[in-house]
Amino acid sequence: MYQDEAYRPTLSKNRGDFTESFVAERLGMVFGNEHVYLNVDIFETKAKGVSDVDVLVIWGNRVIIVQAKSKRLTLESRKGNDQVIRDDFKKAVQIAYDQGAACAKCLLGKPYRLATADGRTVELPKDIKEIYIFCVVSDHYPALSFQAREFLKTESIDRVQAPLVMDVFAVDAMTEMLQSPLQFLSYVNRRANYAEQLMASQELTILGYHLTKNLWVQPDIDLVHLCDDFSAGLDIAMAVRRTGVQGAATPDGVLTRFGKTTVGRLVKEIEARQDPATIDLGFLLLVMSEQAVTEMSRAVDRLAARTRTDGELHDVTFGFKEGSGITFHCTDEPANVAGLA
Repeated sequence: MYQDEAYRPTLSKNRGDFTESFVAERLGMVFGNEHVYLNVDIFETKAKGVSDVDVLVIWGNRVIIVQAKSKRLTLESRKGNDQVIRDDFKKAVQIAYDQGAACAKCLLGKPYRLATADGRTVELPKDIKEIYIFCVVSDHYPALSFQAREFLKTESIDRVQAPLVMDVFAVDAMTEMLQSPLQFLSYVNRRANYAEQLMASQELTILGYHLTKNLWVQPDIDLVHLCDDFSAGLDIAMAVRRTGVQGAATPDGVLTRFGKTTVGRLVKEIEARQDPATIDLGFLLLVMSEQAVTEMSRAVDRLAARTRTDGELHDVTFGFKEGSGITFHCTDEPANVAGLA
């Protein structure tokens, strides 16, 4: 069909429409369809539009801007023609990022009116803490991660994180494995913050590493190169879920071990809440190592056992290097009274 020049514009439009609707559907599985908006126009005045967002996600005080492109890598690019690669990358990714950055500035700047294609008004949070930009291409794009590091030109915008460049297959895997808003946003937050420190041949490798090791990079580490072996567990899990082959539907790691602990059960209770402070608390808990989670859980369990024994109020405080911390209170008092402790 691509060889039919007369049909080519229609083909491109259909590919673009599919990419947008597919990404919106997958993100709706994580955040709920009521928090995902497809084809959002940004208006400066009632009639004057300034930009548009392919897919917009609003969760608490966090916002995801998705810009999807249907541009494919041409045959000359696949042969290694450097100039053509740059041109294809610009059309497939750079333009998407530039549009996403322009939309982010509108969301953070003076009041604009946002509306979907069917006329529904989109309400933004009063104080946006973070904006994430997803640049999504419609099919497998060889060496996309490497090209993004080499060619993508970005700008520093307050409260806007480094862009995530991926194809629809990465979006599919991320939303399949990280099906709660808190788990998804926690990963995206770290993935964006470690953008300059991580190198991998594809986005699925980094996701696979996170699922087994819980993504964390020390601040003094300049560069971490992840081998494709880390995606093996993810590949198996997706095959089990989609084709029914024998194997582990969830790689052994953060999603399996964490949930069995007291801290993990606490995160389970709050992972679908939109309250900004709750999201920050969840981020704090999810970045901890397995050893830290285990030790914290044991301390809280001992605290709860003491309260059950003597009926008294007991508490324990944990401090973190960043100057933050968390205090657990255990009491037999009713919730409305305990909240004042």
